[in-house]
Amino acid sequence: MFIAKIKSGKNTYVRLMESYRNEEGKPSSRTVKNFGRYEDLIKDNPNAFEELKAKYKEDKETKSQLTQDERHREVERILSLKVPDPSGSDDVSESPSLSYGHYVLKRLWEEDLQIDRKISYLKKSKTQFRFDLNAAVSYMCFSKILEPVSILYGFDDKDNFLGDPAKDLELHDFYNSLDFLNDYKDELFSWINKKIDDKYGKKRATMVFYDVTNAYFETDLTDMERGYEQKDFAENLRSMAFDALDHGELPENCFDEDGNIVADKLTPEFLEKVADSKTQYLRMRGPSKEHRFDLPIVSMALIIDGNGFPMDFAVYAGNASEFRTMRQSIDAFKKKYDIKDVIVSADRGINSVENLKMLKEAGFGFLVAQKVTQFDAELTAKLLNRQLYTPLDADSPEQGGYQVIKDWKKGKGSKTVSCTLVLTYNEKRRRRDEAVLKVMRKIVETKIAKGEKLGPRKTGWAEFADIGERQEKKITGINEEVYEKKLSMCGFAGLVYYAPEGLKEKLTPADMTMSYKRQSRIEECFRIMKNNLGLRPMYVRNSDHIRGHITVCTLALLLIRLLQQKLTERHINFSIDEICQTLNQAVVGAIKTEIGGKEDALFLPTARKRSLRKRRENLKTEEILKLVKEGQVKRKSINDLLAAVGLEPLPKIGKRQDVAHCLKTYFPKLEDAVSPLAFC
Repeated sequence: MFIAKIKSGKNTYVRLMESYRNEEGKPSSRTVKNFGRYEDLIKDNPNAFEELKAKYKEDKETKSQLTQDERHREVERILSLKVPDPSGSDDVSESPSLSYGHYVLKRLWEEDLQIDRKISYLKKSKTQFRFDLNAAVSYMCFSKILEPVSILYGFDDKDNFLGDPAKDLELHDFYNSLDFLNDYKDELFSWINKKIDDKYGKKRATMVFYDVTNAYFETDLTDMERGYEQKDFAENLRSMAFDALDHGELPENCFDEDGNIVADKLTPEFLEKVADSKTQYLRMRGPSKEHRFDLPIVSMALIIDGNGFPMDFAVYAGNASEFRTMRQSIDAFKKKYDIKDVIVSADRGINSVENLKMLKEAGFGFLVAQKVTQFDAELTAKLLNRQLYTPLDADSPEQGGYQVIKDWKKGKGSKTVSCTLVLTYNEKRRRRDEAVLKVMRKIVETKIAKGEKLGPRKTGWAEFADIGERQEKKITGINEEVYEKKLSMCGFAGLVYYAPEGLKEKLTPADMTMSYKRQSRIEECFRIMKNNLGLRPMYVRNSDHIRGHITVCTLALLLIRLLQQKLTERHINFSIDEICQTLNQAVVGAIKTEIGGKEDALFLPTARKRSLRKRRENLKTEEILKLVKEGQVKRKSINDLLAAVGLEPLPKIGKRQDVAHCLKTYFPKLEDAVSPLAFC
C-alpha cells in the first residue's frame, strides 16, 4: 500500500492505495482509504501528507520484513523435517529444480521483437491451428539456447521450466510448428527486420555479410537413396515446366487437359535442367565443411548485418553449388526487403566473375576476398613490392599497409568484371601464414617417412608434395619451388571492391580492410549455431521440418546476439558460451508448502555459479580472492542478464508473487508457476 495524491475535477484528494492484478492478470490499483482533500489535510499541519507517506512506508517495510522472516521460518521448518518412512502416510515431496533462464529470452521475444504478436496474427488469419503456436515456437527457440536437444527430448523436459511455458502442448504440436515456420518464415523475418530497424536504424544493413555452410544428419542414406522428395518438389516441377513452356523449351502437349504434366513429353534437356536445379532431393552428400563426406548434408546460406544480427537465410540441397545458389539467395533477399545501395561482403569461396556481375546487375556493391596466388607476373611484382604500400595508420605500422589498383578487370576474355583491387600486407598475418606453412611442410615430411601415397586432394599440404611415378603416386619429397613461392606471399592478401552508384559514403581502403575483418562474424554465427544451438546433427526428416528446424536455430541466434548487444551497451562482456551456460544454470528450487492456509510454494534460486578459476588456473586461491576484493575480478551471473533486459534478481527466498514480480510475469495459481508433474 502507498499514499498518493489523486486529482478529480478541480480538487486533489489524498488516498491510501493498494496495488493488485485484475482478472486478466494486468496490474491495477484500488482505494483502501480516503483522507479527504489535500488542501484540508495540510491546513492545520503542512507536513501531514509527508507524515502519512512516511508512516505507511514504515508499515510497508515492517510488513515486508515480517513476511521475509515468515519465509525463513517456513524454510527452516521444511528443512528440519525428517525423511518419512516409505510405508507411512506422512509425505514430504521432493523439491523440483526449475529453469528460469528462458525469462531473459522471453523478454527479448515479446518486448524487443514482439514476435508473439506476429505469430498470433498469422495463426488467426492464415492457419487452422488451435494450440498455442507462440508457446511452441518460443519454447523450441529458448530450449536451443538453454540446452539444445531434439524435439522429443525437449518435449520430455518441458515440465522442468518455471512458468510451465509449454503448458498443454502435445508432441505433434511442435512438429506442426515446424511446418508453420517453413510456411511463414519470410513474413516472420520481414516483421523482425522492421523491429530491428526501429531500434538500430536502417544503416545497419549498408553492408551485409554473406556466407554458406552445411550441416549433417546422422543417417547413412541420402533422400535420393531413400526416395524422399522435397515436399514442394511437385509444385516446383510444375512451375519450372510452365516457365519452360513459355520460353518455347517444352512442347504444348507436355500438359494434359487438366493441366497435369505428361512425363513422357518432357525433353531430356528439361529433365537435365531439373536435375541441375537440385530441387528434388534435399539431404544429399556434398562438399562437407566438417569433412563428414559419409553423411548426407544440407546447405545453408546466411545473411547478417553489421551488428551480427541474422537478416535472412536460405536452405539448399547438400550437393548444390555455392556459386550457383548465391544468385537465388541475393535475388530473394532483394525482392523481399527492397534493399538498395548495399555492399555485400563475402569470402573468396563465392568470388567468381558470374557472382560479382550478378551483384552489380542487382544494384548491389561487393567487398570480396581475392586470391593473390593466381596473378600474372606484372601484378605479382606489384603485390610483393612493399615500397608501393601506404600504411593503414602512420602511428601504428603493425596494422600493415595497402595499395589500390582502380578499374581492375577480373576474369578473362569476354567474361570480366570491372572493380577496384585492394592489395594489403600485414606482419601479424605473415607470421600466421608462415606458421601454417611450416605445419603443412611437417605433414608432408611425416607422410614421406611413412611411405604414404598422394590421394585426390590438390590443396593445402598436397600443393607442394612431390610424387615419384605417376601411377604409384607415392610422396617422395617437397616441391621447394612451390613452397618458396607460397612462403614469399605470406602476409599478403587481396580484396575486390565495388560500390553501387547510389551509395553516398564510399569505403576508403582502411574502411575496406576493417570491414572485411568483420566477415569473421558470420563464420562465428555458424559456429554458434552448430556448437551452441544444436543446428547439427539434425533429427528431423522431411524437407519442411528441416527448414523449420533451421528457422528455430536462426531465431535463437538472433536472440542471443541481441542479448549480447544489450550487455555490450551496459559495458558487460559475456561470451556466447558464457551466456548459454549462465542461462542454462539459472535454476530455482520450488519447496511445496502452505501459505495463508492454501497449498503453495516458496522459491529458492540455486543457480550454479561460474568458476572464478577460468583463465586463472595458475593463481592460488588467496590470489584470486585478493583480485575479487580489489574489484579486478567480478563474477558473472544470471543477475547481469536479467538486468540487461529490465528484469530483477530473484529474492533469496520468494513467494510465487515475488518471483513473478521480478520476472515481470503473472502466476495466478501454483500450477501456473510449476507444472503439477514437477512435484510428482
